[in-house]
Amino acid sequence: MLIAIDIGNTNIVIGGIQGDAIQFEARIATDRIKTSDQYGVEIKNILALFGVKPCDVDDCIISSVVPPLDHAIRRAVKKVTGAAP
Repeated sequence: MLIAIDIGNTNIVIGGIQGDAIQFEARIATDRIKTSDQYGVEIKNILALFGVKPCDVDDCIISSVVPPLDHAIRRAVKKVTGAAP
């Protein structure tokens, strides 16, 4: 599964894509103060909410208009899934 993350000023949209189909889409609030560990917990919870195991994630792609969050989100994804965005 590919995880697609769009970091916006208000929301972060996280989607799961398997083949040509979108399996899930979720939103969390953008918070520049959160650490990679806090975002990792949120990402892990979203995956669990939709029945996706972290080991099912093969790859991740991130788009962002909030550069200060890029590093934290990349680290969070790596910690949870082992996939480097």
